[in-house]
Formats: sequence, C-alpha cells, structure tokens
Amino acid sequence: MEYQPDSAFKLLKTINQTDLSVSENAKYALLLAQAQDKAGHQLINDSLILIAINHYDHLSKDNNKAKAYFYLGRFYQNNNDYAKAINSYLIAEKATSDHDTLLTLIYDNLGTCYKNQDFYDKALEVYKDAYYIYKQYNSKNILYPLRGMASIYAIQEQFEKALKYYQTALTIASSTNDSTWQSILFCDISRIYDNKNLYEAAYSYIVRSIQYAPRSSDLSAMYFWKGEILHNLNQLDSAFYYINLAKKSSDLNTQASAYQALYEIKKEQGELNDAILYNDTSLILYDSIQDLNHSAEISHILKQHATETLQQAEVIKRQKHTAFLIVTTLLLIACITFIFLYKDNKRKKVYIKIQCELRNNQIEKDELKEKIKTLIDSNTYIAERNKELKKEELKQQQVELWRRTLQICTRLFHTSTSYKKLHAIETAKFKKEREEKQKEINSIQKEINEVFIEAIQELREQYPKLTQEDLFYCILQYLRLSTSTIKFCMRVESNQALTQRKYRIKKQISPQTFSIIFNENSPSEGVL
Repeated sequence: MEYQPDSAFKLLKTINQTDLSVSENAKYALLLAQAQDKAGHQLINDSLILIAINHYDHLSKDNNKAKAYFYLGRFYQNNNDYAKAINSYLIAEKATSDHDTLLTLIYDNLGTCYKNQDFYDKALEVYKDAYYIYKQYNSKNILYPLRGMASIYAIQEQFEKALKYYQTALTIASSTNDSTWQSILFCDISRIYDNKNLYEAAYSYIVRSIQYAPRSSDLSAMYFWKGEILHNLNQLDSAFYYINLAKKSSDLNTQASAYQALYEIKKEQGELNDAILYNDTSLILYDSIQDLNHSAEISHILKQHATETLQQAEVIKRQKHTAFLIVTTLLLIACITFIFLYKDNKRKKVYIKIQCELRNNQIEKDELKEKIKTLIDSNTYIAERNKELKKEELKQQQVELWRRTLQICTRLFHTSTSYKKLHAIETAKFKKEREEKQKEINSIQKEINEVFIEAIQELREQYPKLTQEDLFYCILQYLRLSTSTIKFCMRVESNQALTQRKYRIKKQISPQTFSIIFNENSPSEGVL
C-alpha cells in the first residue's frame, strides 16, 4: 500500500466481497479507497466509502472512522465540492486518535480546501498544524505544508514571507535529491520574482525548473512562464518560441493565455496579420472558458455559501457546547455550595445544642456547689452524721455532673478542626507523617483547653496541685488516645515519663475521678 499502491489496488480488486463479513467488508472498502487515492485514481462515486462510514460512524475516537471520512473528503475535493470536503475533513480530525500521519494528511487537504474557498487565515492555521507535526518526525512530507503556507503568502502579496518558505522547502528537497520537488519549487520561486519585476532572477529559476522536471511531465505551463519572462526581458523571438510550445497544452486556460501572449508579441513586432489571427483564436478560447466559468462561478458561489453556512453551524454548535458547560458548572457549584451550607448549618445546630447542654450542666453544678456550701454551714439543724451522708451524696452528684461535662465537651471537640488533626496523628502509619504534624501540637493543645475549659477548671479547683501539663495529659487520656500519640502530643520520648505522671496524678485526685479520666470502669467513654 505504501510503496506500490497500484499493485495493492489490483490485488484488492481480486477479492470477492460477497465472501466477507460486515466488518471485513467495511475494512475492504476502506483499503480499496485508500489504494485508489494513493495510486492517483479518483473515486468515481462515494458509495464505496459510505460502506466504511456506515460501519464506523457510531465510534467517537477511531482511526478507521477518521480514514473513512478523510477519503470521503478526498472524493468531494476532487469534485470541487469544497463545503462537503471541509465538513468531512473536520469530522475526520475529531475522530483521529493518536495518528499523526493521518492528521497531517487531513490538515494538508483541509488547507487546500480553505485556500480554494479564499479562507486564507484558516488555510494558514491548518498548514502550520501539519508543519509542526511533520517537523516533530523530521518527515520529508513537510514540503507540502511549507509550499501551502508559501502559496498563501504569495496570494496575499507578502512576497518576502513566501520566498522564505519556498527557500526552506527547496533546501529540504535539495538535501534529498528530489528532482520533482525541486522543479516545482524552482517554478514557484520564479513566479515570485516575476511578480516582484526581478526578471533576471525569475528567468534563472524557471530555467532550473525545466532542467529538473521529470521527462514524462507536461512542460507546457513552464514553457509559458519562461516565454512570459523572456517577453518581460524584451527577448521577443525567444519568448515567441517558448510560448508557441505552450499553446500545445491540453489545458484550455494555458492555450488561451499562450495565444493572447503570442498576439502581444506579434503586435510589438509589427506582424499585425499574425497578431490578429492569434487574437481571434484567444478570443474563441476565452469565450469557451467564460461559458465554463459561468457555470463554475455559480457552483462556486453555492459551495462557498454552503461552506459559510457549515462554519456558522460549527460556531453555533461550539457556543451551545460552551453554554452547556457553563450551566453544568454553575449547577455543580450551586449543588456543592448547598451541600456545604447544609452540612455547616447542621454542624452549627449540633454545636449550639452541645453548648446548651454544657450551660445547663454548669447551672446544675453551680446549684450543687451552693447546696454543698449550705450543708457545710448548717450545723444547727442537721445531725453531724446525716450531714456527712448528705455531703457525700452531693459530692457523688458533683462527680457525675463533671463526668457529663467531659462527655459534652468531647462531643463538642468532635466538631473542631483539632479533632481532625488529632485523628490524623492517631491514624498515621509512618513516623514521617507524624513528624509533619509536629507544628500543629500547640494549636491542638490550645483548642483542647478552650473546649474542655469547664472540665479543666473543675479539676483545677478540686485539685490545685495539678499542673497545666497534668491537666492536658488527663484530657488526652480521657480521649483514649494511644500511648504513642500521647507521647507525641506531650513531647516526651519514653513510656516511663507518662507512667510517672499518671502515678503522681493518682495520688492527688480521688479514685472515682481517676477512674473516669483513665476509663477504668467505662472503657469506651472518651474514645476519639
């Protein structure tokens, strides 16, 4: 297929399609269209390639689908139906998946279609896309987009830019000794110099173009340009010789231009009879061309309108897609915001509820303290024995209220950021993870002191010999943290230091208070 497409085409024609499955038939149609195109045989109709399109069209990203639409584009392009060709190439571009070779072919042909429809900026854009891909792979095919870009600049009369790209292409063609490409590029450069009125330079390049042209090629167009340049150099006899060769061309436009040029030369030479004959022939040819161009012009207008309609439809489609993305994004943001506000509101309600419980608990404790104080002061009306029993009962109630305070504070702590930080330290699997949290210990301790302020204050009043570190240690123990986490938070290295602190605290507080803090009777009470 790559090196002998004619042989591939002949071989494919020997295959009986009736023996093929649906998928095989689609692949066969694709290969046959590819072989025809590579061998230079134009597709007669689009029925063959539509077999492949019907099979692959449901796929979004697939190179077989891309190839099918590419060759459909080639069919339309060969028939000068540029609107449909552009549409096919754009579909092929979207369907291409990691296939730079195919993508460059699409860009090359898309550029040609845009150029023929006078969409020069679009043509330059796709030619550049093809150029950068070819450059990445150091491919010789880079000559196609280079020549394409140069031709656009030439049409726009940016001759210096055009020359730059033509010369770059010529350097590459010369390095590979590709005489066909050299001939084409020499001719292109010659036309640029002719447009700049640099006829000597134009002549030297057209001479080289003819020298490098393959023997089997039609040189009529080159002979015409050489004759025109010689005419501009006022070498009328030589100009007549080459233009006379050009009038034998099979191309109607070249013939008409040649006869018109011969008329001009003979008129300048004073041979008016010959000039009139040449002029009459050129007028007849131009009339024929005008008739053809009239229908072609109408067709061109219709196709250009179709292309513009297609591009407008693409713009509308992109705008709708953008609007859909914006609306979807806004809805997503709204949903996220709603969920966040709902959770935040729920958290606030829980926080307020806990705070109310804490205040009620504090009121009960204050009332209890007042009862104890009253009991201590009442020596007259209550027997000493009954007073002690009552005092003990109130003390038990006070301890129970303190335990409830701890529980409420723990629930409140669960809503804080320090709870999440402490949980992350507790669940860290590696030492490095914990070390990264070292700087957060101070903020954790500060928030614990704020959240557990009522419970800590009660302990401090009951047992004034307890230090601030002792109180912090008591809360960490009540939260049922692991020994390693407590050591990390207390910034101590050994278990013995914690054991000694625990022993010292035990000697200073009541057994019941100790039991609550260290969870000896209720192992799940303060679990983090």
